[in-house]
Amino acid sequence: MPPVQTGGFAFRKSRLAAGGERSEDVCKYMRKLAATFMLVLAAAVCSAEDPPEEPRPVMVRSHRINPLTGKVLGTVEGANTYDWASPARDEPGQFVLRNHRDPNWTLRVDTATGKGTKVHTYATVKDRQINAYDAAGNEQWVSTLPRRVNNYRGPHLLRNDDTFFVAYIGGVSAFDAKTGDLRWDSEGLSDRLCLLDGLLLATDCSNLSKKDVRLLTARKLEDGTEAWRVELPHELEIQKIVAIGDHALVCSDEVTNNPWSWFLDEEGNATLKLHENVHQALCIDDDWLIVSNKRIALLHPDGKAVWVVKNDGDDVYDSGECHMTAAEETLYLHSWGGDRTAARS
Repeated sequence: MPPVQTGGFAFRKSRLAAGGERSEDVCKYMRKLAATFMLVLAAAVCSAEDPPEEPRPVMVRSHRINPLTGKVLGTVEGANTYDWASPARDEPGQFVLRNHRDPNWTLRVDTATGKGTKVHTYATVKDRQINAYDAAGNEQWVSTLPRRVNNYRGPHLLRNDDTFFVAYIGGVSAFDAKTGDLRWDSEGLSDRLCLLDGLLLATDCSNLSKKDVRLLTARKLEDGTEAWRVELPHELEIQKIVAIGDHALVCSDEVTNNPWSWFLDEEGNATLKLHENVHQALCIDDDWLIVSNKRIALLHPDGKAVWVVKNDGDDVYDSGECHMTAAEETLYLHSWGGDRTAARS
C-alpha cells in the first residue's frame, strides 16, 4: 500500500483570539507554526511511530489515516470500487463512500474501527419516476413526478425525517417517506435544493440576460408555499447552497471573476456578505470559521477577522476540495476526493 500524506493542526482560542492590531503578528506566528509542524509531521511519518492514545482517523478513499501523525492505519475491506468519501450528516464519526460503478449503493464507514456497511441509496429518480428503497435494497414504493426530474444543478433529491423533496423541471414535489403519497406540488425554482430548518431553499442556475433577476426562494416544508424570496447578484450561476447552523451559505460559481458568498438567516436576511468564494464554513460559538479561495479565517458575525491565514496558491483550496472538521480546539483540513489530505495553518 503506497504511503499517503496527510495532516492536521491544533489551535487555541486564547492564543489566536487577537484583535485587528495583532492580526499580522498572528499570521507570522501561524506561518512559523506551520513550518515547524510540517517538519514534525514528516519525521513522524518517516519513522512510522505508533499513533497517539486517542487517534482521530479520517477517510481518504479506502485508507484509514491518523490526522495527528499521517500514519496509514489500514484500509476498509471491500472499498476498492468506492470513492469520494464525505461525512455522514446524520451520525458524527461516520463517513459515506459512494460507489462510482454502481451509484445505487454506498459504503457507510465508522472512522474509529474502519468497519464498512454496504447501504442501498434511499431513493433513485429517473425521468418522472421516483423509487424508494430500504437499506437492504428492497423497493418500498414508486411515485410519479408532474414532469421530468431536474438533474441539471443538484442536489435534486433531499430527505428529512418524514419527507422526500424532489426537483422537477419547473417545480418541486414532496412525498411521504414511508408511503410515497404526494404531500404537495409547488411550481417555481428548483435548482440547488437545500433544507434549512423548516424551509426548502432553491434557486435558478440558468444563463440569464442582463435584464433578468437572479432569485433564491424559500418554501415552507409543510405545504410548499413561498415563505420569502431574495434577489442575488447576477453572476453566472449559483455554485451551492448549504445549511450551516441557522444560516444558509450561498456562493457564486467558482469560475466567475467576481466571486461572492452570502450568509442568509431563516428570514432571508443577508447577515454577512463576502467578496470571495467560501468553500466551507463552520459555526464556532457566534463566529464563522471559513475556508475560501483566498484564506482560512475566523470571522465575527460582522465579517471582522479574529485571525487570518492567507492562501498561498494551494490548488486544494482554490478548487474547493478542502473540507474542515473541528473537534474541541483542534481544526483538521482534509481533501476527501483523493489520496491526499492537506493541512494549512
